[in-house]
Amino acid sequence: MTQLHPAVLEQAGLLGALEELTRTTAARSGLAVGLAAPGWDASWRSPVDDLLYSAARELLFNVSKHARAISAQVDLRRADDLIRLTVSDNGVGFAQEELTRRLAEGHIGLASQRIRVEAASGQLRIRTGDSGTVAEIEVPAT
Repeated sequence: MTQLHPAVLEQAGLLGALEELTRTTAARSGLAVGLAAPGWDASWRSPVDDLLYSAARELLFNVSKHARAISAQVDLRRADDLIRLTVSDNGVGFAQEELTRRLAEGHIGLASQRIRVEAASGQLRIRTGDSGTVAEIEVPAT
């Protein structure tokens, strides 16, 4: 249950929760997982913290399960009223058809994250290729 909504998100904010998430993902998966949040004020809270944490959790899970990556990186930035969360890896990438096929098989994790991000007036973009995948979420901070 704490993975769905960790107490650290309430206590330490999004940055603290992402620090814990990247630490536990690295320990469980063996991936080297980095986190960068330049200029992020750890005390700052936004109405989309739950959404961003949930998306980061899903994206890192997908990296550890499917990417055959050695490392992943989570970047968190705020510019004016926009928050950008990026999760990237150095794995094998995937074809767009793979997303469609996995959705048809009932794997709805990424699709549900996209719906949640769009419902918050944001965007989820995924770029993938032979040298890995980059998932970028941009949402209004308010």
